Amino acid sequence: MMHHLYLSPHATFPLFLERWLAPTTLLVVFLYIYGQATPFLTYFLFWSFPTYITIRHSLGKKTNTWKESMERLNSKLYLQNWYIIKENERLRKKAQLLNQENQALLSELKQKLSKSNPSSNTNGIPDLNVNPTTNSTPNTSKP
Repeated sequence: MMHHLYLSPHATFPLFLERWLAPTTLLVVFLYIYGQATPFLTYFLFWSFPTYITIRHSLGKKTNTWKESMERLNSKLYLQNWYIIKENERLRKKAQLLNQENQALLSELKQKLSKSNPSSNTNGIPDLNVNPTTNSTPNTSKP
């Protein structure tokens, strides 16, 4: 069975595809993918008989279908999500390092205070890892 490519007399490369009859065959088609200027070699495997590909162009640009727009949006959101996850991991590691550094500085400060004033209570320095509790000292200043 012979398959024909129907060309528009006004078509220009790579906008040459208007309609392609493609029953259960592997096709090699040059398309503009996601509005990029470089045509990519794309393979289509069609399982239904017959299958039609219709490509419309408006002012030299490919008019996207709803599905293509959603796929492009999904790809962009996936990539943004990946970058956000990587940035989150980086910030989490940085926060852990800062917490360790704060704990080391706090213990060093407690040691220095206990050496300089052994009779004083070092419990006046709050532990940074403990959740803040309600203020046990009443507010004596009233307006």
